[in-house]
Amino acid sequence: MTMARRFIHSWRHCVRLAAFAILAAMASTAFAADFSVRPMTLRANPAPNESLVLPLQVLNTAIDQAQQVSLQLVPLTESPQGSWTIAVGRTDTPSSLPWTTLSATSVDVGPQQAADVSVTIRPPASARGYYFAGIVAESITPDNPGGVAVQIRYLVPVVVRVRGRPIISRTGLSDVTMTYRDGDPDSATTTAEMEITNSGQAISRVRGELTIERQTANQWRTVTRVPVAERSIIPGVTLTLGSDLKRRLPSGPYRLQGKLFVDGRRVPPLSKEIDFQGDPGAQVAYDATLRLKPGTIDVDIVPRATRTTILSIENTNPDPVRISMAARTPGSLAGVKRDELSGDALSAEPWTRIQPHAFTLSGGGRQNVRVVTSVPKSGVEHANYYADLVLQGTYPDGQSAGETISTIRLRNATMKPDPDAVIDGVSIVEGDHADTFLRMKIINTGDTDFLPAASASVVSADGQVLANADLSGEPEPLLPLGERNLSGKLDISRLEAGTYGLAANVRVGTGKSVTRTFVLSVTSEDVTGADGRTHTISSATLRENDTNDIRDNAGDRSEAATSLAGPASAE
Repeated sequence: MTMARRFIHSWRHCVRLAAFAILAAMASTAFAADFSVRPMTLRANPAPNESLVLPLQVLNTAIDQAQQVSLQLVPLTESPQGSWTIAVGRTDTPSSLPWTTLSATSVDVGPQQAADVSVTIRPPASARGYYFAGIVAESITPDNPGGVAVQIRYLVPVVVRVRGRPIISRTGLSDVTMTYRDGDPDSATTTAEMEITNSGQAISRVRGELTIERQTANQWRTVTRVPVAERSIIPGVTLTLGSDLKRRLPSGPYRLQGKLFVDGRRVPPLSKEIDFQGDPGAQVAYDATLRLKPGTIDVDIVPRATRTTILSIENTNPDPVRISMAARTPGSLAGVKRDELSGDALSAEPWTRIQPHAFTLSGGGRQNVRVVTSVPKSGVEHANYYADLVLQGTYPDGQSAGETISTIRLRNATMKPDPDAVIDGVSIVEGDHADTFLRMKIINTGDTDFLPAASASVVSADGQVLANADLSGEPEPLLPLGERNLSGKLDISRLEAGTYGLAANVRVGTGKSVTRTFVLSVTSEDVTGADGRTHTISSATLRENDTNDIRDNAGDRSEAATSLAGPASAE
C-alpha cells in the first residue's frame, strides 16, 4: 500500500465506473443483488517474465441471501472524456489480457461472507511500460426471480507497470476545435474542445486552457478562455476535452489557441485559425474584463467573531454586465477525505456571505462589496479555512460574460498551522529527444496551504552531489488535502553507468521540507546515428530505497543527499 492510500482517499480515486441496475417492475422483490468488490483498482509493478498474484475479494453484503457473481477479463481503455471504459473493437491501448488469468470465472458467496479470487499476471520479456485490462464482476440473476431483479456490475481496472526499462513520455495537443450546434436559439450552442493524444508509454496527468479569439480588423480579440481540469491520460488514447461556451457566436474568422501542461510541465502549444460557421443572427459576447481586488484575501479569525472585508470589482468593458457573486467550496477540497478529515470541514463557504451578492455594473463602472465572515462559537478546530469567491457575469441578452474567482483564507488565531506533505511517488520517463524527466506527485497532508518548491539530487557512494533537477508545476498554492504533479529535466549525460542515490525534496513551509529517497540506475548504450557516427545514449531507472519520507527540518538538500551514500554503490 502506498503512503497516499494511507493518507488520502477521494471519490476521484474511486474507479467504480459501472455499478448499474437493471430493474423489471414486478409485484414483489424476489432477488436483489447486494455485493461489492475490493480493491476497486488492481495495480502491479512486475519485472519482465515475473509472475505476480494479485488478490481480489468479492463481498456479499446481503444479510440473508447467497450471491453468485461472474468474473470476466475484458479489454480496457479510456473514453474521450477520460473515464475507464471497456474497449470495443480495435484500440491502441496496450493490453495485458494475453498474460492475465483469473483463478475463477464465478464465485458463490454466502450471506455476509467473502470469496477470494487470484489474478495472475506474467508480462513477457519484451514488455515495456504500462498495460491495461479490466475485470467485470457481475451478479448472476436466477432464471425465475419472481419479482424485481436487480443486477449489479463492477468494472475493476488492472493497471500494470512493467519495471526495469525506461519508458517514453509523449503526450501533446493534436487538435483544437469549435463547433456550432443549431438548437434552441435561447440556449448556448457553441462548444470548444482540445484533443490530447498520448502516443508514448507512460500514464500522464494533463491540464490546459483553450483560448478563443475573433479577428476584428487586423487584430485578434479574446472572446473567452476554456479551462481544462486536470485528469489522467493513458497510452494509446486521445482525449477530447472542453466545454459549452454558454454563448452564441456568429460566423467569421477565429483563432483557437491551446495550452497544455503534462505532469506539471508545459508542452508546445497549438494554434489554429478557422473560418467558423456559427449563428448568423448572433453578436459576439466577449468575456468582460472584470477585475477583483484583492485577488486573495487573508482574514484572521477567532471563534464567535464576525469580520468584514471590502472587495472591489471593476468592469473595464464598455457594456453593462449583470454580476452575481457567491462563496463556494474550493474544488480541491470538495469530495476529498484523508483519514477522518474531509475537505468540506475546511470550507469557509458556510460562514461567508457577500453583500450585495447581485447587481448590474455599467461599462467602466466600479463597485465595492462586503465579504462578511461569521465564525461559530464551537467547531472551529482547524488552523485554516478556505472559500472561493466566484463572480459570474451575464450580458443583458443572457449570454455569459465570463467568470472570475478570488480566494479567501480564514486564519484561526488560536491555532498554529502545521504544514506537512507526502511525496506519493517519483518516476523517470524519457522525452522525444532522449531527455530524461523526473515526475513527482505530492499530497498536502498538513492543515495549511503552501507553494511547492521541489528538487532532486543525484549523489555518488561517497556523498558527492553529481546532478540536480528543479521540478515545477502549477504556480498556485496547494490547499490542504490537495495533490500536485511536478516535473523537471534531469541531465544524466555526464553520469557513468552505475548505481547512485536520488533524493527527492519538497519544501512545505519555512525551514521545513520532506525528502524521499530512491536508488538510481544508469545504463549507457552506443548507437549509430543517421550520420554514421556512434553516439552514447544514457538511460535511467528508479527503485525504492529502504529509508523514505525523511523530515528534514533544516531543509538542507546536501545533507539529505548524503544520507543516501550508504545504500548506493558505484559499478
